[in-house]
Amino acid sequence: MIYKRGKICWYRFKWSVKREDGTRKHFLIQRSAKTGNSRKAGEVEEEHRRALRLGLIHPSDSWPKVSLAVPPTFRAFSERFTKHNSAHTKAGTVRFYEECLARILRYSAIADVPLTEISSELLTRYTQYRLSIAENSVVTVNGDVRTLRRIMNLAHEWGAIPFVPKVHELPGEKGREQIISHKEEAVYLYHAGETLFQLAILAVDTGLRPNSELFPLEWTNITLQGTCALRTAPSRRSMPARALAPARAPA
Repeated sequence: MIYKRGKICWYRFKWSVKREDGTRKHFLIQRSAKTGNSRKAGEVEEEHRRALRLGLIHPSDSWPKVSLAVPPTFRAFSERFTKHNSAHTKAGTVRFYEECLARILRYSAIADVPLTEISSELLTRYTQYRLSIAENSVVTVNGDVRTLRRIMNLAHEWGAIPFVPKVHELPGEKGREQIISHKEEAVYLYHAGETLFQLAILAVDTGLRPNSELFPLEWTNITLQGTCALRTAPSRRSMPARALAPARAPA
C-alpha cells in the first residue's frame, strides 16, 4: 500500500517469518520510500519485498539500505549476522555459529578491523593460530573457517564489502562417527530403565534421528499396515512393522 505523508511517499505491508516450531511471527512493515513519486515508491517497496523473500534482510531491518561511508568492523557486523541467524536458521545451527563466533571475536586482529581490511592472508593466519592451540582439533578450526566464510559471504551479499576473500578449510579432518557393537548395545539395554529401553530399541531398529524424529514421535504419527509410516516433520518414510514390536502402546 502506497500513501503520502506530506510530499513524501510511504508504503506499508505485512510480512511473516516462520519459526523453528512451525509457527509464524508477523510484522507490519511501514517505511518511507524517500521519494515523492508514487511509481518510484512502488519500486522501492518491491525491492524491499524481494530482499525479504531472498532472506537478505530481516523484517526489522531498515530499508532502503543505508550506504556506509566507513565499512563496519567484523565485531559490529557479527551482531547483524547473529540476528539474521536467529531468524533464518535452526536452533542447532544458531548454537554452532555462536560458539565459533565467540572464538573468532577473541582474535582482535580480525574482530576489531573493518571488513574491507580482512584478507585471505589474515584469515590464513587465524587458522594457523587456532591450530597452534593444543586443545583445538582440525574439526574445531574448520568450524571457525566455515563461520568466517558464511559471514564474509553475507557481508558481500548485503553490500558491506566489494568481494569475498578466500579461506580454505584445513585437510585431515576426521569424522565423529562411532559404530555401536552388539555387545555395547546389550550392555546399554541391560542397564537402561523402561523409557530409555524403549527409546533405544526404536532408535537402533528404525534409525530414527533422535531430536527431530524419535523424541517428538507420537502414536498418531504411526500406522501399522505391514509397515510403519513415519509422518513427522521433516520426514516421511516407511520402516518394517517389526521395528515397533518392543514398544507398547498406552492402554
